[in-house]
Amino acid sequence: MIAAPGPYRPASYYNASIAVNLAPAPPLEGDIKVDVCVVGGGVTGCSTALHLAERGYSVVLLEAGEIGYGASGRSGGQILPGLGTELEVVEKALGLERAREIWEMSRESVRLTEQLIKRHDIPCDLTWGYVNAAIKPRHVRDLHGFQESMAQRYDYHSMTFLEGDALRERVVSDAYLAGLHDAEGGHLHPLNYTLGLARAAQKAGVVIHEHSAAITVERGQPARVTTAQGRVSADFIVVAANAYLGGLLPELSGRIMRAANYIVATEPLSDEQVAQVLPQNDALSDTNFVLDYYRLSADKRLIYGGEVSYDGREPRKLEARMDAKIAGLFPALKAPESTIAGAAMSPLPSIARRISDAWIVTSSTPRVTRGTVCHWPGLQVNY
Repeated sequence: MIAAPGPYRPASYYNASIAVNLAPAPPLEGDIKVDVCVVGGGVTGCSTALHLAERGYSVVLLEAGEIGYGASGRSGGQILPGLGTELEVVEKALGLERAREIWEMSRESVRLTEQLIKRHDIPCDLTWGYVNAAIKPRHVRDLHGFQESMAQRYDYHSMTFLEGDALRERVVSDAYLAGLHDAEGGHLHPLNYTLGLARAAQKAGVVIHEHSAAITVERGQPARVTTAQGRVSADFIVVAANAYLGGLLPELSGRIMRAANYIVATEPLSDEQVAQVLPQNDALSDTNFVLDYYRLSADKRLIYGGEVSYDGREPRKLEARMDAKIAGLFPALKAPESTIAGAAMSPLPSIARRISDAWIVTSSTPRVTRGTVCHWPGLQVNY
């Protein structure tokens, strides 16, 4: 019996602008034995496989669909230091010193992202500069407090407070009262970055099998992962399936809440329009809890993300609502023609833990591309 192929990446701007080609990655057939089996072909899975292969491990990566099918290939593409939760929450849970170590680890992962892009010549349009923009007066106070706290408690001095003309030099909109510019943040094409990691992993010796969904994970020595047409025996398994775990690991089913977020891409903007939107080519997000976020693509499209669904159903009149938001922020664009750039599904909250022989890692969020693996000596977080 030949199993039906797994899901293909949906039609989108990201999928239409792919600049990275992979070596063939046919579905797994038969039984194989390796040091490490990675389940999931997003940023986390591909980066993990690459780093392990570079250290001499034999690695197989199984992806249920195509590489970059999930949030890693559909996110807003913002590259930011930090976590998916506030640092004060981390401080309360682990203490200030551990929180500082985790913060520095996140900064290291951003630097490593840049290094990987340069080392492996990944064409993903990496650009630096990020603005967190305040909509309400209390958000302005929050930004002031955050900048002060980061400088005093975390020795972080890469943020500049913006208001008035300084803010409009970064984003030309009357919607924002102030902002924080972070020089260590930036943006990229998330699908090309993910595919670039996969290509580098293949060159390092990783064997990738697309359309090879993991059906069962068996703990033991060796541990085993079974697909529809094959089985992998491995000393270690890394599960990096994020919101697409399904019932693979029942012990996590009650710990992951799926949330859908949506992104549209406009037609390419003129130079005059760019000057009236994001003249410095920064990425931006606002300070709302359900935030909106956006950036420019390499061909000057506005990649705009927002709206959220927790039940899997697309919001009504989604494109019209997104177009109206864009027009409200940037009258110079009026109602630009748009197309869906991606719809990212992610878990809330993100978690990482070790269970027996399997490492379970979830990382990417709709707005931010995260999960590049880095090593931080001496850091151990227990869940």
